[in-house]
Amino acid sequence: MPRPKGLPTVKAQCRYCAREMSTIRVGTHERVCIHNPTVRAAVIATMASTTPGEGVTMSQYAARSAGNLSIPDATTLRRATGARNWAGVLAEFGLVPQTAQTDVTDPTPQGGQLTRAQKREAAIIASVDAMSEAARRELASAYEAEHTFHGYMVRDLPGVTVNGRACVAIMLR
Repeated sequence: MPRPKGLPTVKAQCRYCAREMSTIRVGTHERVCIHNPTVRAAVIATMASTTPGEGVTMSQYAARSAGNLSIPDATTLRRATGARNWAGVLAEFGLVPQTAQTDVTDPTPQGGQLTRAQKREAAIIASVDAMSEAARRELASAYEAEHTFHGYMVRDLPGVTVNGRACVAIMLR
């Protein structure tokens, strides 16, 4: 519900990051603030890989954190930390990106070899592709929700016609 015009906005600060916002939003923000020790521990646990000190890729984090409303998603983490890339987000939480396990390169389907840099690039491309697909699904879902009527109940209207066609009554929710 919009705030009536003329009323001053009451401001409050997050007790973890000291960011100023309206009192209405501060409670929601504090529950997912990356400076909240509980949230920070949950984020680190979610983004830590099996190798000590290393973090998972952004797409792996997105998959692990999906449905967990107590931690921020990957995009929110990048925005909140001000990091330009996922490596910057990992650094904010004391982790480094995953490294190749061996110096031996993996063969490509064409019989060539991938270097570590090519593997990292392929992982980044896969991460961007996953984010793009998630964004496409979200946009399609939002468009469908805004532009589709969902029928609740349909019944015939016997004897009622418009331009010679029979009519029905539809109750929408």
